[in-house]
Amino acid sequence: MVGHFPSITSTACPEPLGDGTDEYISGLKQHHRKLQEHDKRLMMHARTCELTETEKKLREYLAATGRPGGLASRREPSRSHARQMVAIREAKRAALKAGKPWPPRDRRSLKLLELS
Repeated sequence: MVGHFPSITSTACPEPLGDGTDEYISGLKQHHRKLQEHDKRLMMHARTCELTETEKKLREYLAATGRPGGLASRREPSRSHARQMVAIREAKRAALKAGKPWPPRDRRSLKLLELS
């Protein structure tokens, strides 16, 4: 007979039952699998939740120090930068369609894509 296993939210391990070491080990493995599945669900839920006040302060600190993960890493491009990105994308599409190599060998041709 296999012992009682706690719910997946508890961290207590099942207690050993007399000489049934095989049952105990299989029970531990099963309990571990349940905990792993629970952790996955918690992590997926955490990604959908709003930021806590601590996370906001951490983002502000990282942004102030210029480290990745700060507010600057979540910024949107300006209009001019977005237009330049579109121009580069269209130039790449045209070059590949014409059978020319991309990126172009002459880097100056990319700099000439500046829009007015």
